[in-house]
Amino acid sequence: MKEAVLNFIEAINAGDVENICLLMAQDHVFIDNIGQEHKGVQLMRAGWSNYFELFPDYKIEISEIFERGNEFVLLGRASASYKGEKVKCWSIPAAWKAVIEKGKVLSWQVFADTKVQFDAMK
Repeated sequence: MKEAVLNFIEAINAGDVENICLLMAQDHVFIDNIGQEHKGVQLMRAGWSNYFELFPDYKIEISEIFERGNEFVLLGRASASYKGEKVKCWSIPAAWKAVIEKGKVLSWQVFADTKVQFDAMK
C-alpha cells in the first residue's frame, strides 16, 4: 500500500495528470486545505490540469511517513512557482493524508496554509 502512495507522489512531482488519474480509485475524493471534498477521477483530472497550469513545477517532498492499516500521514514540504516564474516561488510546510483501497488512492487530503501560494500569484 505504501508503494501506491509513493507512486502517487511521484506522478504529482512529474506533473503527469494521466498517471495521477490512473492511480486514483474510481470514487476518489480529494479534500482541500479548507476541507472541501472534490469527488471523482474526471473532476480531479481537470483540477490537477488547472493546478499544473498555475504551478507547473509543483513538488512534494516527504520527510516522514506514518502508516496505520490502509491510511498514511505524510509530513514534508510543498513548493512551486506561479506559472513557472522563479521570482514568484514558494515553499511551505505541508501534510497529507492518503487512504488506499485495492492499490489505488481512495482519498488524498492536504493540510497547508495556502496564503503564501496566493501571495505569489500577485
